[in-house]
Amino acid sequence: MKFTSYYAIPGLPNYEKKRLEPADMIKLTAKFFNLSVSQILSKHRYRELVIARHLFYYYGRAVGYGWRTLAIATGGRDHTTAIHGYKTIADLIEVDKETKKLYDQFHAYMDQQKYSVLQAADLKEQRA
Repeated sequence: MKFTSYYAIPGLPNYEKKRLEPADMIKLTAKFFNLSVSQILSKHRYRELVIARHLFYYYGRAVGYGWRTLAIATGGRDHTTAIHGYKTIADLIEVDKETKKLYDQFHAYMDQQKYSVLQAADLKEQRA
């Protein structure tokens, strides 16, 4: 879905400069990987859960969140866990085409869903 430039219509919200909250990013990550939020926040280290968390960290850094914020969002983990996850997935993206493809799909999905999540939050805010 392509949105009109916010410059074209006065009063149209600018979602380009806004970013998703970590809690919303966790929900979208869970949805993308067909997992539950509780699975992503759990202590389990199953491969599919680890990959989901690591991509969450990588995307979170891409949109400007700090290590501590990302680590806390994934179940109260230490910031070094987020750093390790970021470095691990960054290395995999460089050498593994499948991981790069998965990240590109994930990034596109998150950016696509960003607008609907932010619009819903604006509507909820306006009704309150």
